[in-house]
Amino acid sequence: MDLALTVLSGLLLFLGVVGCVVPFLPGPVLSFLGIATLSLTSHPLSWQTLLLLGGFTALVTVFDYIAPVVGAKWFKCSRTGMRFSLIGTVVGLFFLPFGILVGPLLGAIIGEMLSGKKFFRACWSGVGVFTGYVGGLVFKITFCVYLVGIYIYQIWQK
Repeated sequence: MDLALTVLSGLLLFLGVVGCVVPFLPGPVLSFLGIATLSLTSHPLSWQTLLLLGGFTALVTVFDYIAPVVGAKWFKCSRTGMRFSLIGTVVGLFFLPFGILVGPLLGAIIGEMLSGKKFFRACWSGVGVFTGYVGGLVFKITFCVYLVGIYIYQIWQK
């Protein structure tokens, strides 16, 4: 049973890292569940550590949703631009690895131009959405890789 939970924990952590780039998988939440599952094995973490990591998971998740919006607002992007940025993110999944980065940018630019902005202004708004998106992505990946590091440390410790 211990081995099965350890493998399940590793699988959840792997899915968490994948979920950082796939918008429909909650990466940080899956990674946290992986660490929580590891605590059920002979490699436990203290409840204080789990509580702290749970708080960071919530913070990273909220930041991931807020960062693109803040970037878009900062660069004065319209709602249409933000919606098309989301569409660009989904379409970009079919063109991995670069599509996941270029999709939101192109989507925002197209959305801004459809809402009546000139090309340069649309590009500027697209840069805002892109900056926020990449900031959230880097924050998520860093956190999930950190949790993978905790997993590896706990496994090798015993």
